[in-house]
Amino acid sequence: MALKLVAFLLLVALATSYAEVKPCCYPDQYEISASTQAGLSHQGHGTGYSVHSTSAVDALDKKVGERGTFYAEDGTPYEFQTIKDYGMGVEYKIDPTHMHCETVKLEGTMTTCVGDNATYSSSSYLGNNALTIDCFIYFFNYVGYVVGQQTVSVTQGDCLPTSYSFSGSLGGGKDKTDILTTTGFYNYVASISDPSKYFEVPDYCALDKAKSSEMWDMLRYKDIPFKF
Repeated sequence: MALKLVAFLLLVALATSYAEVKPCCYPDQYEISASTQAGLSHQGHGTGYSVHSTSAVDALDKKVGERGTFYAEDGTPYEFQTIKDYGMGVEYKIDPTHMHCETVKLEGTMTTCVGDNATYSSSSYLGNNALTIDCFIYFFNYVGYVVGQQTVSVTQGDCLPTSYSFSGSLGGGKDKTDILTTTGFYNYVASISDPSKYFEVPDYCALDKAKSSEMWDMLRYKDIPFKF
């Protein structure tokens, strides 16, 4: 009887600890760097690439700017920049090397919190118990758009993104692409040092009508709902 009581109390304590870890909201303004490794399979053809970038996130002004380098399967580097203006509902996909710009309609709202539909998975720590990380899991099933599982990890307390991964598929039918991505975040800064660097739209964006390049097709992983 005593053993049953102890087991019951342990289960209650465990359930309580799980319930206390709830989705949190990211800081209002910050810069953060990220490295992504991705593997894709489309109609039997597999490929992979990596991305290294720095983003400025301004939830107050509803903007996200990203600058970085995309490395194709053969290692060829491509510089890129994106500006997402959620207030205006527009995204600029910029090729600064060739001064090309594609302007597209930005759907949805800016992600500012770990979603309410996320399920708490586990907590862990880095170093000598110096930093505690909470992990959440999303399950997506938007047929024709994205189907799969996303994990998001944030620091406990201040909710700074530390990593995410996605396993599933984008698109449907002949356009279906199986994808696996892992991303690590680092070099967090609690401010935006130079907003114009990330949010100033180049003059040629008003004139250029460049079609979407293969690089942007490969970077469709950015459409996964968690991405800023």
